[in-house]
Amino acid sequence: MAAVLPMQEFVRSISRSEPGSPAHRPRALQELGIRQSIVEDLALKTLYLSGTLSVLELGRKLGLGYEIMEDLVARLRAEMLCQVAGMTGNVPLICVSDKGRTKAGELMAQNSYTGAAPVSFENYIAQTRIQSSQKVAVHAEDIHRAFKHLVIEPDMLTRFGTALNSGSSVLLYGPAGTGKTTIAEVLSRVMADDPVWIPYAIEIDGQIVTIWDRAIHKPHTAEGAAADHDARWVRCERPAVMVGGELTGEMLDLQ
Repeated sequence: MAAVLPMQEFVRSISRSEPGSPAHRPRALQELGIRQSIVEDLALKTLYLSGTLSVLELGRKLGLGYEIMEDLVARLRAEMLCQVAGMTGNVPLICVSDKGRTKAGELMAQNSYTGAAPVSFENYIAQTRIQSSQKVAVHAEDIHRAFKHLVIEPDMLTRFGTALNSGSSVLLYGPAGTGKTTIAEVLSRVMADDPVWIPYAIEIDGQIVTIWDRAIHKPHTAEGAAADHDARWVRCERPAVMVGGELTGEMLDLQ
């Protein structure tokens, strides 16, 4: 569970410009933290499915800047996997070649993922630790504001705040019909005010695993996000997922 991070502290935490940070927009293939071949394969599959695209359009689909895309497209052209189909202004239009179409079909059979380029598993772990709920704090006014539409004893509100500030699991127990589910939903909204960075996908041993889920991750629209951030990450409300007794350990495995 999460807590509310003061905005000034959050802005400082995302304003670092080191490569690998969501607040840093990579400007070279070496700064992506993943193998170059993974990005090339992803670009080729995207062209294969989308048809002719400008270098800028392809970059937007991959979440990569123009500096990287120029280098990437040059490498694909050198391997005769794509070709220039025209110009739009000063930006080339590119499409797959016959050789590229054959290779793209083989790549799609192995892994059909297309979308934003993945981040490395190591960067994902590092960012997750930075965003740990154990490093943030919930204040009394946050709890009172969240529960203002409910009638709850002040002592119980204090307990909620203490539980959230523990940074560990919280167990709500009591007879049926006493509002446990409602309380859990409100506590999740308290935590949603603490924005986190979520990647579209991560790369593990050459495999791409999607993380971003439109049904669960809601973009955070408050001010304070880095203007020049890595587009492979999305700044979201801290997510909350409600499940019932049907959830089993096997359902949490990658499938």
